[in-house]
Amino acid sequence: MSKNNVRSPFIENKHHVKLYKKGKNWVAMGITMATLAGVSFALNTNASAAENTANEPASTISQETSTTQATDTNNSATSNTGDSSTVTPVAENNVDQEIQPTIAAQKAAVSTTEAPSQAVGPTVTTPDKSGAASTDPANTGSDNDTPTVVSGEDVAKNFVAGGSNGTTTPQISGNTVDLTNPNDPTYVQNGAVVAKDAIDFTSNFNLNATVNVKWDSTMGSWLGGDGMAVAFQPVSTDNALTKGSMGSSMGLVTNADGTISYIVSTDAIGWSPKKVDGQPFPQANNWVIYQSGADSSQATGGVYDTGTAVPSGSDSGSLNYTFDVAYKADTKQLVTNIVDSNNQIVKTYTRTIDDNQIGKNFVLGVTAATMSSKAAYSVTINKYSYVPADAKLNITSNKPNVAQSDINGTPGQVIAFYQEGTTKPTEDSNGNAVSVAYSVPAVDGYTLSPQFITLTAGGENTVALNYAGNQVSNATVTIPTNKGPQTVTNVSGRVGDTVHISVPTIQGYTADKTVVDATVNADNTITVNGPKAKAGDAGYVTYTGDTQTLTVKIGNTGKVWTTTGASDTPTNYDQQAILALVPDGYTINKNTPKDVFDTILKQSNALTTFDHDTTKDQTFTLHLQPAEGFNHTTTTRTIHFVDNTGKTLSPDVVQTVTWVQPTTAVSGDPIDSYSPMGWYTGFTAPSIAGYTADTPNVSELKLAKSDAPVNADDITVTYTGDTQTMVVHVGKKDWITTGPSDSVINYDADAILSLIPKGYTVSGYASAEDFANALKQGGLDGTTIVGQAPTTFDRDTAKKQEWTLPISPAESFSHTTTTRTIHFVDSHGKTIAPDVVQTVNWLRVTDATTDPTQGAYSPMDWYTSVNAPTIDGYTPDKASVAADYPMITDKPANATDITIVYTGNQIKADVSIPSNQGSQIVTNVSGQVGETVTVPVPPINGYTADKSTVSATVNPDGTITVNAPKDKPGDAGYVTYTANNNGGGTGQPGDDNGNPGNTDNTPQTGNETSPTDETTQPGTVPTDSNNETEPTQNESGSKPASQNGGQSVNQGTAVGNTHTAAADSSVAASNQQTATQLSHSQATAGQSATGQLPQTNEQSDQAKTAGVLGLMMLSLLSLFGLKRKETDDK
Repeated sequence: MSKNNVRSPFIENKHHVKLYKKGKNWVAMGITMATLAGVSFALNTNASAAENTANEPASTISQETSTTQATDTNNSATSNTGDSSTVTPVAENNVDQEIQPTIAAQKAAVSTTEAPSQAVGPTVTTPDKSGAASTDPANTGSDNDTPTVVSGEDVAKNFVAGGSNGTTTPQISGNTVDLTNPNDPTYVQNGAVVAKDAIDFTSNFNLNATVNVKWDSTMGSWLGGDGMAVAFQPVSTDNALTKGSMGSSMGLVTNADGTISYIVSTDAIGWSPKKVDGQPFPQANNWVIYQSGADSSQATGGVYDTGTAVPSGSDSGSLNYTFDVAYKADTKQLVTNIVDSNNQIVKTYTRTIDDNQIGKNFVLGVTAATMSSKAAYSVTINKYSYVPADAKLNITSNKPNVAQSDINGTPGQVIAFYQEGTTKPTEDSNGNAVSVAYSVPAVDGYTLSPQFITLTAGGENTVALNYAGNQVSNATVTIPTNKGPQTVTNVSGRVGDTVHISVPTIQGYTADKTVVDATVNADNTITVNGPKAKAGDAGYVTYTGDTQTLTVKIGNTGKVWTTTGASDTPTNYDQQAILALVPDGYTINKNTPKDVFDTILKQSNALTTFDHDTTKDQTFTLHLQPAEGFNHTTTTRTIHFVDNTGKTLSPDVVQTVTWVQPTTAVSGDPIDSYSPMGWYTGFTAPSIAGYTADTPNVSELKLAKSDAPVNADDITVTYTGDTQTMVVHVGKKDWITTGPSDSVINYDADAILSLIPKGYTVSGYASAEDFANALKQGGLDGTTIVGQAPTTFDRDTAKKQEWTLPISPAESFSHTTTTRTIHFVDSHGKTIAPDVVQTVNWLRVTDATTDPTQGAYSPMDWYTSVNAPTIDGYTPDKASVAADYPMITDKPANATDITIVYTGNQIKADVSIPSNQGSQIVTNVSGQVGETVTVPVPPINGYTADKSTVSATVNPDGTITVNAPKDKPGDAGYVTYTANNNGGGTGQPGDDNGNPGNTDNTPQTGNETSPTDETTQPGTVPTDSNNETEPTQNESGSKPASQNGGQSVNQGTAVGNTHTAAADSSVAASNQQTATQLSHSQATAGQSATGQLPQTNEQSDQAKTAGVLGLMMLSLLSLFGLKRKETDDK
């Protein structure tokens, strides 16, 4: 059984509930009998258990749902039409009773559950078995893949027929539907039969359907119709039945993206198909079958020509094909075979379902279309096996926090949405019982009326929860303008709406816009939309003043002067133009300056600004008088500020008064005396530091008419200097004198010199007499005397002037220097950086009359700290030398030399030894920078080197290089290999130019040792760093020597082939060890092996003796039975 059939309205349900006791709990066992096509299925469901106690009520189901198949088409979303439905409400607290609900009983039993209100987040939150939000979580999201199999009489229960363009709709008879009937003029022209359940390509399904077409002359003059389609479309069942397009669209719902269709077509007008796989398709003469989508004009995968001619004239005939469709979810492959009446597959279409199609609901529909051309189309659903998909619900809203998508549900559910705080609905607008109701958040200023949707199987169900703004009335809107805020009252609108506000008119002004947009707010205000801060903004109004006219009448002459300007702007009178209109013999005093002219305008009450009344001009009359003129003159009063000597201490102040005398216009004779236009104002004398004015305030001076105005008498303000004090400090004594500000200081040289203590003299002068002479002559040389004495008194009475006569004992000095030397050497005492020599100066002061050899020396400075310089490859034993501060001493001496010793850094590197066999590489040689290490010469099998070691220098750059000379045979750093004559070696030595020879180095036999990185006697292999060996022989009884002429030897440190005392003593100390192993001699920089002289390659006598003893021991061991171990075959 499918995952939806338990709740499907197309299945008769019987629900039994029995109780049994488990401990203290009563547990309800429910048994649902679902009957479909005579097959019964039993499902067991466990109800919630509750303890049977008085204080703990039984658990209730959190969300009660009733599934109903609605028949109305007036809800927000329409449901599929079809058979009358049965509704199974959830049983609640029913014990031992059988429920057989009727439609009336359903409505009484339905209990809609209010979903929790949320301010933010999804509206539907209850998850189903798949974890998705679901309106029916108990019956959606199941992973049950048992298919529903529909055939025979079950087709009428699981499919619904309908159509458009006609009043008589098709009916399902058994498993066959007549989609069109040309003999019935009321029959639909677009016929369709559609599955009530949807598929979503997440599980397998199969369809076997046979389409039939018949035509004869009784149907009309144009036969064949347009065609028919077997299609899977992502639309609702209702839309599939009623929204199909006519004619060549084959009854398909166009613009349904993702549609998969298989079309039988007459290609009546050349549009079905129009193109095949993107290429033009010529109009067919035969019936064709092709694969397409929602647009029937586009064929994909080729077109099958049936070979049956399209009917013409009074032909009669028929067409019969079976569509066998199979989908495999694991491969996503949809395979459709077209089978003819002979049961032969004539065409196969295979396509892969896109990922964006999987999980999306599709309904199966078979459609047929006829218009002017007629034919009888029918379809027989032989078998349809599928797993019904859950209904899909999307919530859209004009409030984003309410919107939600991808909600699962059961087809036929009636879902209600209502605003929190309002009554929860139990029925939709058509009286259908609500399966589940959800409250949605209340939004300030908005109202949401209950919304309903009945879920359908196909496509996606969408409900729009659009909040309607509340009505706001009589609001006042403020519009920002350049004339201040303008208010508009009694504005109305709905919250969230944008309303157009008419801009108020201002008399005399024109606005730059007639309306502004404003938003109706949830707080019952209406505000102008931004931007609205400045001119040019959409919400800001700029008023421009209208042009106004001002007329000036010139007396009673009939002459006028006219000017224009914007409302409320200042008026500018053209003095020259106005005066030019004054007739002879009259005047308004055109000889006066403009300030007088402006005064006359004011006296005439001339208008200063334009008004804002554009209906009439502004007018005023400028009255004339008999012509007369004016004489004009000025007088001044000057105030001086001086000291007692007459010296100016502050700039003069000059005050001016203007005088005017009227005259006759013709003769110019005075009519009256001069009248002052002002007066001399009072004035406060400026404050001058160090001085006191004799007249702090100068009084104002009023003036009277005069026939001959003259300048006022000058006024002098005299300042007297304040008494200042000068103090000369001479040792512990002072010489004091006083005088007025800015006056010359007269120093009494004799009196000052008399205060100098005995044994002292004036600094900078050879004698006190020289100083006295300079002082008497009125000048002190600032370059020879510290602190030059002021020559005049200052103006600061708040403090005394002071000067200290620089005196010092008559004395002499002795001078000497000492040094501190810092050396920078390596560990051998070799200088690796220049010495630093620091110097300290010493002075010894003696009285001129005492013995100059007496007294102690004082240091004038000190030895500063010095940082050790950085030298590549070396590390100093100290980072810096501290500062040294010498103390007073009778005999200054040089500081002790300081030596910073640099130790070469330990490095490891490969060494290349030049030889006549090419460069020989010794790897992992260690040493300290600056040291000379001994590097063993690598052996070459079959050759004898002219030396066993070479000397090499460890460099600061991390390399170790062989010491020169090393260019040719005989050089200390150049190795010459000579081929051995014994052992049958065939290798050829290289030449003296360093070119390697052709070395065919056959392994040596006998007791010869082939030294490699581990010196090993024949027949043994070294095993660890302790030189312990296991006497293991190889098959040949000896270890082959290296055969590489330019070989690399991994020594780890500088290793020699000679035996040091340390190595031999190790052998001597462990007699139980075999004598087949030679110890390495490590010569690491900075460390000398026991018995070896440091920093040289020389060995002590003890080391030499130990080496001889080691060789003798090896010889003895070879005599005592060291031989090749016998193998099994030798």
